[in-house]
Amino acid sequence: MSKYVEQLRILWVSEVTPDPNSGAGGTELQMVRQLRLLGHDVTTIWEDQIPRRIRHGNLHYALELPKAYARVIAAAVRKETFDVVTVNLGQSFQAARMLRKQNFPGVFIVRSHGLDDHLDVVLAQWRTKLGLPSRPWLKDVLGKRLTCILHGQMAKAARVCDGYVVSNSLDARWLNATHGLAEEKIAVVPQAPATAFCRTPPPLMTNSRLKRILYVANFHFAKGPRDVAQCVEAVLAAHPDVEMTWICRPDDHEQVRNLFSARLPDRVRLIGWMPQDQLVEQFDQHGIFLYPSLFDGFGKVFLEAMSRGMCVVGTHAGGMVDLLRHRENGLVCDFNSSSQMMLAVEDLLKNPSMAVQFSESAVNTASQYTWERAGKSLESFFRRRLEAASVTAR
Repeated sequence: MSKYVEQLRILWVSEVTPDPNSGAGGTELQMVRQLRLLGHDVTTIWEDQIPRRIRHGNLHYALELPKAYARVIAAAVRKETFDVVTVNLGQSFQAARMLRKQNFPGVFIVRSHGLDDHLDVVLAQWRTKLGLPSRPWLKDVLGKRLTCILHGQMAKAARVCDGYVVSNSLDARWLNATHGLAEEKIAVVPQAPATAFCRTPPPLMTNSRLKRILYVANFHFAKGPRDVAQCVEAVLAAHPDVEMTWICRPDDHEQVRNLFSARLPDRVRLIGWMPQDQLVEQFDQHGIFLYPSLFDGFGKVFLEAMSRGMCVVGTHAGGMVDLLRHRENGLVCDFNSSSQMMLAVEDLLKNPSMAVQFSESAVNTASQYTWERAGKSLESFFRRRLEAASVTAR
């Protein structure tokens, strides 16, 4: 018998704070909002409703979160009947097992904005390639043991779930190849720009915008800050009229300064995080957006830059692998290549008409990725998995 119903009853569990100015929190809020707009009954459990005593992140995930998830989900399903229970981390495997034992009639869906085991493998390879210092031996041994536990939890979740939602096709292929999850059990649901980036039409690309470069990211080697600094130094030396703005946490500004060979160039401005409305103003004042990420779950900031008509110079990491098309709506460089990034920026500066074309194409691409589209994709996937569960013996 078909499981199709007009209104889905969804339990949405997420160990994040529902903050519209946060990347993960804002994304989770938008997903819930869109499902409700589609007419579905969504009950939420957020971070502050999930018991926590261990402050250390990975220790909390490994030792505490699996049982905490199971407890709060068990309490919720005793009070209400759900068609879909969906949780945002692989530590939900115990909850999924518990529901199976109770003959839960709905489906259990895991969501991820970036698969941690995929991240760990990719970044470990890059640490070796870049010659980054390793941790002290004791921390290294304990860290590897903890990572092994966490990866094992993700594998268990992949085995027991009815479906898995990710943000990009690289993570989808990882689930299929590494965890053996069937393609029909995986949904790629790209994210969308935050609401603040869509309230007004983007400004036209002008020569003054084109001569201003922007970089927005947490300070972490996976975001390519060293490549950005090397690229910017070379570009500013060759173009006295070009400026650059670097946005990250104020506590990390000193580390940014240390990336430059001598001292921070006068034409590089360091500023801290800001509300999204103010961030939009920064995007609108700049024309070139650098994002040489080595790994991302999605990396929504590049799409927000495209939505404001910026020329993105990126890599094929995260959502860029699916959305950023080389020499059509932006420029794609190899990983860990400041020289290619510098040549890409030079190309844009020397060809303003090409930059205008990229800008217009970027806006067109970004306009196709809305939260409404993401909500409908989720709804469709939930229904497909319910239909599959109704005709397949568990």
